[in-house]
Amino acid sequence: MTRGGGRGLKFYMFSSFFGAAMIAATYAYFNYKYSLFNFINFSQSTFYSKNNIFVPKEDNYTILIYSSKKDDIKKLLERIEKKEKILAIDLAGNRFDNTDDVECLTAGINTLLPIINKFKINEVPIVFNIEKINKENFKQTSKIESFD
Repeated sequence: MTRGGGRGLKFYMFSSFFGAAMIAATYAYFNYKYSLFNFINFSQSTFYSKNNIFVPKEDNYTILIYSSKKDDIKKLLERIEKKEKILAIDLAGNRFDNTDDVECLTAGINTLLPIINKFKINEVPIVFNIEKINKENFKQTSKIESFD
């Protein structure tokens, strides 16, 4: 009988526990990172432009949420780095004309409240980016930034 036989068994049991702990930690980490981002499903949330219901046509958008009662949209747009088309959502409900780079949107309270709660918006104006996952479902791809 060899003396070192028990040591190998202990090491094997420890490595199995360590492997299971690593898998659990990886799973928890990716669930945490996934929960940091929010989603907008445009088939469940109805936004209105000047004359019709908004249907996303691009793969990426920059979302600007503001209130036309307190903010000047032209000044806000000058401060945004324009990479994608901007969806400017007015909480005050005013419908402005769209441009090539900006789609001005409004929504009912049944759409705005879930968006405000989901993205934890406690001040406006704010801006963030979204990216298409599938047909009308978009994922937040940047952190929410407020204007100074």
